[in-house]
Amino acid sequence: MLSELGRSRIKADAIRCMEYARDMTEALNANGIEAFTNPMSITVVINRRCVTDDFARAWQLACSDSICHVVVMPHIPKATLDSFCDAIINDNSTKSVYEPAMKRLGASQALSPACVMNLPERPWLGGSPGEIGRHEDSAS
Repeated sequence: MLSELGRSRIKADAIRCMEYARDMTEALNANGIEAFTNPMSITVVINRRCVTDDFARAWQLACSDSICHVVVMPHIPKATLDSFCDAIINDNSTKSVYEPAMKRLGASQALSPACVMNLPERPWLGGSPGEIGRHEDSAS
């Protein structure tokens, strides 16, 4: 990746991810969701008590004991991170959005947040189950 992207692009991506992680942490804390990140980190750690099991499964959060974490990666659009923050802050509306999909796919399946957020018409609410599998995440 170093030879393909170059140092300046990798540095810019890292700085942007750290800024997004800091922005996410501030937004979550401002809305009563206990979260923290280290100054030079792209990982946002969230108190597990602030996250329901359905929400963690739907967003594929890595959870362990008393924490969950989100790793902010360069290919994830800011809009997806903002949607995540809005969803966790308004968890009741999140459950109603994801519940039909989780029932259709089975509790052991999880939905990629990028996949779900890039489906404005939400075909899984009324379409065939196979429609989800044909959707690919975009890296825009």
